[in-house]
Amino acid sequence: MRWSTKLQYLFVACAAVAGYSASRCCRQAELETANTKLQEEYTRSWDERISEEATGNLIFRSLSSLMQMAPNSRYPNGHSIARASIAPGTRLYHGRGNSKLPVMDWLAFDPEHSQTFLRGQNGTLFTFMTTRELKLIYFDGCSANKRGGVADTQDVLIWGEVGHGREPWRSDPELDRITDACAWGRKYGIDGFVRMEYDFEIMYCDFSQGLTLVSSLDTPSDARLAPPLMEVRHAGGRHNAFPGESRVQVDSATMISFFDPALTSLVAARRGLPRTQYRIAHISGEDTARVRADISEMVARDPTGKSGIDWRTLAQAIQERFGDRLLYIRHLLHLARLVAADTDASLQVHAQFQSITAEIHKQLLVSLSPYMPREGIGEPTWFEAIARGCTTSFTPRFPEARFTRQERLLNYAVEEVLHEVCRVYTEVWRDAFGLDVRAKGSNFDASIASPMLAKWRDAFDALIEWLDWPIWLKCDPACAVNEFCEVPQLAPWQAGEARPRCIAIDSDWV
Repeated sequence: MRWSTKLQYLFVACAAVAGYSASRCCRQAELETANTKLQEEYTRSWDERISEEATGNLIFRSLSSLMQMAPNSRYPNGHSIARASIAPGTRLYHGRGNSKLPVMDWLAFDPEHSQTFLRGQNGTLFTFMTTRELKLIYFDGCSANKRGGVADTQDVLIWGEVGHGREPWRSDPELDRITDACAWGRKYGIDGFVRMEYDFEIMYCDFSQGLTLVSSLDTPSDARLAPPLMEVRHAGGRHNAFPGESRVQVDSATMISFFDPALTSLVAARRGLPRTQYRIAHISGEDTARVRADISEMVARDPTGKSGIDWRTLAQAIQERFGDRLLYIRHLLHLARLVAADTDASLQVHAQFQSITAEIHKQLLVSLSPYMPREGIGEPTWFEAIARGCTTSFTPRFPEARFTRQERLLNYAVEEVLHEVCRVYTEVWRDAFGLDVRAKGSNFDASIASPMLAKWRDAFDALIEWLDWPIWLKCDPACAVNEFCEVPQLAPWQAGEARPRCIAIDSDWV
């Protein structure tokens, strides 16, 4: 959504005036429009529902899940590719069954991960340190697993087709993958590719570049001295939530998403499917060519050629602004349903129902009060102004002229998510505004409020399901000191019933 072009032209005109007069002109323009900008025209009516084929929520979720174990475990078939980096001085690990230095191979971020490859009598654990910034490509989802559609995005980037290299006669398709991926990345100066399984890893292209050997440890061959395999999952679980694996810095301004609505073949392929079955196997040749061209442009361009907006942090701030309150309002609405179902018509039940309704009213007020103008309270234009102020609360005056193509898509996703959040909040607030919910001396009518709360419950349930934010993926209650939280992968036939669970650190590998 955008402010009208007239407002944009005004700022452009101000910027064209030289020196002090220019800044003074622009400040004056800002003051003159500050009280009226909520009435500016949008490309979408504030109360217009999002299309069923909208993808802003999916792009937003991918953005807010970058380098986090839990949300990428939930939906293992990744849909994003982005540029990433690792700072100098970072420790990385490699384990193998001999003492030969690796040339092109896999690196782990945690030693527990590398230790699973210390096979045989001559197991060696290598520790490396980065000597410069490493240039990487990141694939989201469980992109290092070997099943389903987890490698689809890699196939498109490396070979231009989904399913390449999975013929049954191939003895080691992963060796082909790293070889061909590194051959593709060599012309762009790419050092490796970040993927995820039980923990994060790097397919590293040349160990003689960007790394120095810190230590080479001949490990005991006695199985009694080997760490339990469960420790790999325990190590990965440390990166469950934001900021995730913080040793990798993903440049969100470069995030290419296969949820881009411009990829029409995938829009059609997703139609009618649950989220767990989304993959890019049915992408058309035309859309494949378009994505590969975008990827090549993205990795080749100057890294400074972007707006400078931290999109990951923005997505996190939006989740933190609304996330816990959305869950609390939903809790209250379902609690109200239970109270309303009580056949006891006592004054105590009536008072409890009224109290819950009053708390919902308060939560709506707290959520929307930063966007309420003084004039026209209760009028249709007042609710419209609230919704628009809420929707633009995180994205006004962004430097859109400096946006990359990927940033334009992220901006679309953020605005679409905020539109739907603010639409539901404001429509419910419009209903609640006329309710008398005072604790004492009111004419509260439960027979009127009850169907209204049922309507609100459906609205918030649908919104929370549509958003599906990573911030909500956690074990509740929290795990004990001898446990860690794990989010099971959803199989294609599941629809979200696999809840996060606490796993005992000393349990057997499953």
